[in-house]
Amino acid sequence: DPPVVSCASPRAVAFMAKEQLFKPPVFGPLIRSLNAFPVKRGAGDTSAVRLALEKLAEGHCLILFPEGTRGDGATLGPMQGGVAMLAKRSNALVVPTGVFGTHRVLPKGRKLPRFSRLRVSFGRPFRYQDACATEDDKTNKALFNQRLEREIVEQCRIAGLEVRTSPAHESSPELGSVGTAPES
Repeated sequence: DPPVVSCASPRAVAFMAKEQLFKPPVFGPLIRSLNAFPVKRGAGDTSAVRLALEKLAEGHCLILFPEGTRGDGATLGPMQGGVAMLAKRSNALVVPTGVFGTHRVLPKGRKLPRFSRLRVSFGRPFRYQDACATEDDKTNKALFNQRLEREIVEQCRIAGLEVRTSPAHESSPELGSVGTAPES
């Protein structure tokens, strides 16, 4: 997804990638040359967070993948907390993006790519605060994640990919079902 979104973006972009991708002798230098920087997944990687915040403060466009891992092309995984935290701390605009075709070009587990049409759809930008409705940080984070999830599902649909949300995160006892976050 990073090269596809990068090519479709009207701006130069940077992106986080799991640190394991930087170890192969050819692939590591290649993705660094594409303005990627490593992140230790599953661990509060403060140096990656600091670098991401610096890039955003300098006005750079940063691509983040809120699921934190590759999907299957059918189900959107739960939104991880890093995007909400960066959006809140940086006050940067968040552009929900849908990508169609990468699940066919290089499905999870496949080593060699195949040809397929690729499409990218960019949604309307919004800020973390636009999704917030309360003074409670935990509730606001959940509202932000719900809005981001809803917007990504819509952009995937526009791009031609019907994705569903995982049953594990379709509802929240505090907030109701996905899609009920108030619009600002």
